[in-house]
Formats: sequence, structure tokens, C-alpha cells
Amino acid sequence: MVDVRVDDAVDPFKELRRLMEISLASRRAGRAQELKAQGSLTAAIGEMEAALEMYPRRDSYLFALAEWYAEARRDREALNALRAAIGFRDTWKAEARSSDAFRRFRGLSEFQVFTGS
Repeated sequence: MVDVRVDDAVDPFKELRRLMEISLASRRAGRAQELKAQGSLTAAIGEMEAALEMYPRRDSYLFALAEWYAEARRDREALNALRAAIGFRDTWKAEARSSDAFRRFRGLSEFQVFTGS
């Protein structure tokens, strides 16, 4: 159950849709985490991609997806998702430098440039 108030929004229907999409995205991201914990990396990636379609500005989803892409050896997608996460929040730089998922990227100049390594 969700209780939301949109009566003070300029466009209450648009705001309601936005809030519902955020809620649905959160559920999909939770399901993605469950699938990852069960060892279903490909399915987890699909769920997280779906969550990001609903809530594309959620930097924590982007960072998790970047790590998962790296684990799946989808290197270009991993670097693109990581760069996008860092674009939203600088603190992901330090997380990326210490993440085991990105260990093999540490020698890449591209990785070093956008993580400040």
C-alpha cells in the first residue's frame, strides 16, 4: 500500500505517475538484488535495467548495474554505467576504486580518469 499526496503539485497526475514509477522501480531493484543473491546474474541485470528505465536518475541503481556488468564481462556497458553513476554523485569514484568488481579496470586510463585514480 502506498499513500501519496499530490494535491499541491502543478500537475498532480504527472506527479502521481512519477511517484508510482519510483515505487515500481524500487520493487524491481529489490527483485534484482534477490536474483543476484540467488546467482542469477543475467536475470538480475535485466531487472535492474528495467528499474532504471522507470527511474533513470537513481545513481545507486546505476552503480550496482555497473558492477554487475563488470562481473558479466560486459566491459563497455560497465564503464558507461559507472561513468553515469559518477555523473550523478562524485562519491561513486571512491566506491569504484575499492570495488572488487572493477579490479581489472584499474589499469585502464579511462577508468583512472573518471574515478580520479
